Amino acid sequence: MSKILKYKDFFKTKKSLSSLIFICVVTICVLLMSTITSINILNIYSDIKKQSKEYLKNTASISKENFNSWFENKINILNLLERDIVHLQSYENVIEKDLKGYMDKEFKINDELLSIYFANEYGEFIDVTGWIPDKDYNPKERTWYTNAINSEEIYISEPYLDAMSRETVISISKSIRVNNHPVGVIAIDVKIESLKEYIKHLMYEDGSYAFVIDNKEQIILHPNNEIAPNNGKIFKISDFKVDYTEILN
Repeated sequence: MSKILKYKDFFKTKKSLSSLIFICVVTICVLLMSTITSINILNIYSDIKKQSKEYLKNTASISKENFNSWFENKINILNLLERDIVHLQSYENVIEKDLKGYMDKEFKINDELLSIYFANEYGEFIDVTGWIPDKDYNPKERTWYTNAINSEEIYISEPYLDAMSRETVISISKSIRVNNHPVGVIAIDVKIESLKEYIKHLMYEDGSYAFVIDNKEQIILHPNNEIAPNNGKIFKISDFKVDYTEILN
């Protein structure tokens, strides 16, 4: 009888050990499957994130090229006028040399322009629209003049409220040099509304869109009117919760 009990205990112990081994094997399998699944999910997420970044990068590159071509068109206007001003020496006497007549030709074929104007080194000023500033107006103290004259590059201003039209505009200006001596600055004003319309064309079917910031991270152009510059108010990207650090870097 005691021998039978010993066998019963043996089989019971063996059965418990088998159950324990089974539970361990199942647990290991479950953990292994969970680990493999987690790794696959992380890999898929990483691939999706990588593809999304690449897509955004390509989209941004296309938008940049389109936007650059728009600006190059406006810069070409300045380059053309600069060439005529230097060739005709119109910078010496802007009235007698009929500089307004030359500016008017470009002004009439570019409906996005609000104005074209020029100031020489003596402070003489002429505007294609015929606008005559107040007597105390000194063009050489204006940012469109000072920033252009102190640089060999094109100067693009922040959006501001134009004194004559009361519209929000940006100025694009360029210094004119003769024998490396600055003789004046030629500039154009572009209505911000024209730029808004252009930026709206840079929206894509998937809902992505482009917007423009300056070197101070101020939002210069945005398809959303609530975020775009308005009445002198300009938002910065830091005003919003989205983190653009990686893109900016």
